[in-house]
Amino acid sequence: MCSRIKRGIFLTLEGIDGSGKSSALKALYTELSLQYNVIATREPGATPIGKHIRDVVQSSSEPLCPRAEFLLFAADRAQHFHEIVLPYLADSYIVISDRMADSSLAYQGYGRGLDKEFIKTVNEWVTRGVKPDCTFYLRTDQTVARERVNRRLEIKTTIEKEHNDFFQRVTDGFEAIFNGRSDVIVIDASQNQKKVHEDIIQAVYTFLSFTKDAV
Repeated sequence: MCSRIKRGIFLTLEGIDGSGKSSALKALYTELSLQYNVIATREPGATPIGKHIRDVVQSSSEPLCPRAEFLLFAADRAQHFHEIVLPYLADSYIVISDRMADSSLAYQGYGRGLDKEFIKTVNEWVTRGVKPDCTFYLRTDQTVARERVNRRLEIKTTIEKEHNDFFQRVTDGFEAIFNGRSDVIVIDASQNQKKVHEDIIQAVYTFLSFTKDAV
């Protein structure tokens, strides 16, 4: 029997491609679902419409301009919040998302060089002002992350094919975005997968223990 929390809790995992977010999401879901009502989700592609958008932004044979890329991610986010994030939060679930608004700021703002304030404004609108209760930043050197991506068997996405200087800008962006933020917990994602999962699970339980109004 899962414990019913008093209000929905919104957690996000952020980091560059190859930081281990997807496997960490699975580990967190497996652990927390033993005790709580939890849904694991992601951006882009968590909804039927989002899957179509994901196909376009990640696998299109035609190059997308940076503005079109950002707006497609924003459309995915709007649908994601409408169909999944907001309804499950209203039903007092723990919602854990692999990526959210901070990724757009890092990738399209710092990586692509788009106007950061405009990105923030659009993100605020499509999320209806709802922000994560806590973000777990899986920090890793971009060289290590690139090696992990290169070891994957599946075909690389459009973004994964970018050059190292792009990912360095994205890494620098995440560092700037999360610097000094009290709602962010940094996880050393350069460790082996087992240790990363142990650290993030412990960090989530520690966060929940201090969230007295919800748990």
